[in-house]
Amino acid sequence: MKNLRTYPRIYYELLFIGFSIFLGIRLSGAFLPILAKDFDPSGALVGYVMSAWFLARVFIEMPSGLISDRIGLRRLFTLGIGLSAVGSLMCALASSIYFLIAGRALWGFGAALFFSNNTAMLIDLFDSEQRGRAVGTFQGIEFIGSLISAPIGALLAVVTGYFFVFYITFGLIRVSCLLAFLSKELRTIGKATGIAATSTPSLGDSLKSLMQWELLVICVISFTDVCHERGDVHRISPILT
Repeated sequence: MKNLRTYPRIYYELLFIGFSIFLGIRLSGAFLPILAKDFDPSGALVGYVMSAWFLARVFIEMPSGLISDRIGLRRLFTLGIGLSAVGSLMCALASSIYFLIAGRALWGFGAALFFSNNTAMLIDLFDSEQRGRAVGTFQGIEFIGSLISAPIGALLAVVTGYFFVFYITFGLIRVSCLLAFLSKELRTIGKATGIAATSTPSLGDSLKSLMQWELLVICVISFTDVCHERGDVHRISPILT
């Protein structure tokens, strides 16, 4: 197994992008319910602000794999980062809770395209002997960004205000988008397969391939983890109302 220092440059580019995306997503998590409450004192739409990102991601991420088979991983990957940047900018410029909801939804749309393709790129990039360590290190760095972002976001919100945190997030994601667009190495992986639509696996065939107990266990664990995370958010809502 090769040392991390021998990994190709594209791996570190993807690593920086993944860390920046995770960091940016979570920076606003510490104050987002409070900001939504400020926009809507009745609390009626606070839940939509919190769930718009996740709902958009859920409904877009499922078909994104089929789309990437036709247009290529890189295009969808770069598009996802670009949409995330636009969504964060919309949140920074939000003048009403509806604009904030729309920005969060667009941000989730872009995140779905990013998350569903970055792991696929790593699988294409490494062979089976290197893949486990490479993907594990990659996800570990991503979650470090997620872990440190909440306290950093809370501190920045106190010092600079809520909306400036979104501008910081927009800057981080914009750098990632530029890096993905200009990367020469990224153009060599994740290309469109060129397979005709008639021979590309359908959504039904893809779902049938999930009927393996190992994958089902992973799906159940992931589902319960997301439900637990969303439950924490909903427990906050009564406190804010």
